[in-house]
Amino acid sequence: PTMPLATTSTTLPSSRPSAATTRLRSVGEATVAALEHAIGDDAAVALAALETPTIGTRQVAVAQIVIVSGGEERVLVGSALVGANEAQAAVRAVLDAVNRIVPSFRR
Repeated sequence: PTMPLATTSTTLPSSRPSAATTRLRSVGEATVAALEHAIGDDAAVALAALETPTIGTRQVAVAQIVIVSGGEERVLVGSALVGANEAQAAVRAVLDAVNRIVPSFRR
C-alpha cells in the first residue's frame, strides 16, 4: 500500500524546468511502486524526497525513502552518480536506499 506523507516534497534547484522535476519525481514514484509490489503487504514505502545536487564537480541523485513496517518507521537514503541518464540515476538512488532492507521482507 502506498503511504501518504503530508511532508513529501521534492526540492530541486529552481533553475530546473517544472517538467524535468515532475519527470524525475515520477521515475522515483514508479520505482517505489515496483518495490511495494515486490515486497507485498509487509511494509509501506514512500518517496520522501528526490534531489540531484552537485557535489564537488559531479551531479548526484539522492533519494530519501520512508519504510513503515511492524509499527516501525525507517528513513533511508541512497545515492547514484548522474551520467547521461538522470532518470536511471534516480532509479539507482532509490534502489541504493533500500538495498539492505528489502531482502528482509518476504513475498
